[in-house]
Order: sequence, then C-alpha cells, then structure tokens
Amino acid sequence: MTSRPGVAALQMYDLPEIRGAVDELWRRIATELDADPPELTWDGDPVAVWQAPDLVLAQTCGWPLVTSLAGRVTVVGAFDYRLGDDNGAATYRSVLVARADRPLAELAGGVAAVNEADSLSGRVSLAVAVAPHAGERPFFESVIETGSHLASLEAVRDGHADLASIDAVTHALLARERPAAVAGLHVVGRGPAVPTLPLVTAATDPEPLRVAIGAAMADPATASCRDRLLIEGFVPVDASVYDGLLAFEPVADRILPPPNGDV
Repeated sequence: MTSRPGVAALQMYDLPEIRGAVDELWRRIATELDADPPELTWDGDPVAVWQAPDLVLAQTCGWPLVTSLAGRVTVVGAFDYRLGDDNGAATYRSVLVARADRPLAELAGGVAAVNEADSLSGRVSLAVAVAPHAGERPFFESVIETGSHLASLEAVRDGHADLASIDAVTHALLARERPAAVAGLHVVGRGPAVPTLPLVTAATDPEPLRVAIGAAMADPATASCRDRLLIEGFVPVDASVYDGLLAFEPVADRILPPPNGDV
C-alpha cells in the first residue's frame, strides 16, 4: 500500500440513509491498513475514481470491470450480501420489475428502462433474462436510459417504461429504507446469477486489503453496520471470476437496441 492517503470510494450503493454505516465499516477496514487511509469520497465521477493511480479501494460494477477497466485494476474480492436467496456466496440475480404481475413474454414490444448502458444489473442482465422469450428481433420496441436504478423504478411506475432490471441489493435496500420506491411494482423475473460487485484497488498486491476486510468482517463491533448494509461476509476473489460475463455481450447487443430516449 502507498503511504499517501490516496482515494477510497464505496459509493455503488449510495443511499444517504446508509452512508453512515458505509463510513463506519470503512473506518474499521482502514485501521487494519499500514497506509494513512483516506476518508471515503462520495462525489466525483466514478469512472475517474476507479482509474485513479492512487486508488486504495473502490466498489465497481462487474461490466466495466471486464470492459473498460480490464487489466487496469486489481480485484480484491466481493461482499456476500444477505438477500434471502440461495444463489451462492457473493452471487446475486437482478430483480425484474413491472407494473403488473405478467409473464415476461407478454412484455415483448414494450419499453425497457435501463439505468446505464454499461450496467451489468440494469442492462446486460435484463437482456439475458428476456432472451429466451425473444426471436431474432429486439425484444423491446425501445429503450430509455434513466441514470439510476431508482429512476428506472420511477419510470416503470409512472408508465414511461414497462420493464426494468434492478440490482438486487439496491432493490432490497430501497424496500427497507424507502418502501414507497418499490410499492405497486411486481417482481416478474430474475436476471442470471452473476458475481456481486467487485472491490478493486490500484495496488498490484490485494492481500493487505483482503486481510483488512476479513478482519473487519470478523469483528463483532461491525455487526450492526454490516446488518444495515445487508453484508453477510467477504469473499476474496480475483478478476477471473468475472471473465464469464463477457459471454453475455452478444445477447445484450441483440436483445436491447441502443437507448433512444431518457426520462
């Protein structure tokens, strides 16, 4: 680890209601590091943070990891989240939501809402989930890009879109912290089982961070903040765990046309 403070950001699940718990967990991790660790940053361009040469630790999406960030960061591991399913350690499935409890096949020809074009949970997982119900043409008539999972939920609820794929942790956190955000929406499907969001660093040796995070997970003093964050544990993995995601790219390109609007 560098002796400079560097950059640290764990803002992928950036609900103001849980920032205090994230800060608390980071402080416990930081006490285990030999470096002079930075305070978490919650602002700025996430892409710039992920590519910072002095990045101590950040959480990124799995899709940028295997595309724009491939070979540019070191994977430390991933959190295992308490989601009430049996997908396996540090694995999850996105939640597909619609206004009515209908089979996915009946939503063909409608409008899809995606948070971002390079989102694994919001775009790629959606394409893979509806692929069995699609022919050679795109499944959706059009796609709108909303900018966030919360905005995608609003787009479906308000009738601007018919279906959206929401990160499972985001959906669970919103259901607990802001139940109105998911009220009236139905879970009509799930995305493929994929690794949870990777924790990455600019350091070439991830072991010091793995030890620090493991110690924080084992500390009873972090039980409360981990519970608030739905974190069950930590699994040290390397980038190869995410390599299989690239097999989804042709499916996503075939099923989902480029976004042609926003809300």
